[in-house]
Amino acid sequence: MDTIDDLFPQEQSAIARAVPRRRQEFAAGRRAARDALAGLGRQAAPIAVGSDRAPIWPDGCAGSISHDAEFAVALVARSDDFRCIGVDMEPDLPLPDDVTAEVLQGGEVAIAQTGGNADRAIFCAKEAAYKCLYPITHEVIGFDAMTVSFPAQNRFCAMLLRETGPFPKGFVLNGTVLRAASRIVSMVWLDASQPR
Repeated sequence: MDTIDDLFPQEQSAIARAVPRRRQEFAAGRRAARDALAGLGRQAAPIAVGSDRAPIWPDGCAGSISHDAEFAVALVARSDDFRCIGVDMEPDLPLPDDVTAEVLQGGEVAIAQTGGNADRAIFCAKEAAYKCLYPITHEVIGFDAMTVSFPAQNRFCAMLLRETGPFPKGFVLNGTVLRAASRIVSMVWLDASQPR
């Protein structure tokens, strides 16, 4: 089990006042991130927390973390290959009605009515897209800032409905959505060759 004792001092201080469950989830997320960094040949190093609560990745790396009470997932890549990455993990359950009303835009309502917890898949895709964009934009955006479609099995497109940082209205992020262990996991990335 991952505990606060497994964290670097900088990481421990970031969650010193958190409740035990939050500390355990944070530690599991950092463990997953360090395992991913090791896969790139990187030595264990702190993944600090910025003033905006976002992870600060080691130089030369881009990444994203998602966790809940049972699982943690992290994606990490060399920033020479990927500008940014977003990952989100959600329970494979319907969204609560009050959240659904906030999340769904236009055609997403029809997608959600197809069943299979499509409303949660839309939520998960938007969260992953937001996490991907945030390291570049440093802009907090709502669910109404993008719309999600599923052009093929296990694929999604998140299109911006307004300009966000350097990204114009209509900009599309392409991602992957998977189901495993009663979770929905969405991943999206921008490769380093995309215009800045």
